Amino acid sequence: PPDGSMRQYLDSLRRLRELPVRGLAPGHGAVIRGAVAEIDRVIAHRLLREQKVIDAMRDLKTTTLDVLLPVVYADVPVLMHPVARYSLLAHVLKLQEEGRVLRDGDSWQWAG
Repeated sequence: PPDGSMRQYLDSLRRLRELPVRGLAPGHGAVIRGAVAEIDRVIAHRLLREQKVIDAMRDLKTTTLDVLLPVVYADVPVLMHPVARYSLLAHVLKLQEEGRVLRDGDSWQWAG
């Protein structure tokens, strides 16, 4: 967010993984060789982060993104938290789409 959906992103990566892709040409940086390994790495990273969101939501029950952010991104320098907040929102919105999280204004509640 605001430019995409974590669910659609992960679905796209899974579909891309099934194609005979040898390299990835990102919008910046060098071509990434070993496309399948890189796609697998990114999917695993996103799912690990999502699990951190789930674990924190289960513990906190009801929370805000501001409270959730330092818990879920404790392994990321605080300087990067403003950017990480976008990914956090994307994960929480994905969980909301799945019916696992409920939203009430700025508060998010674990629904299982």
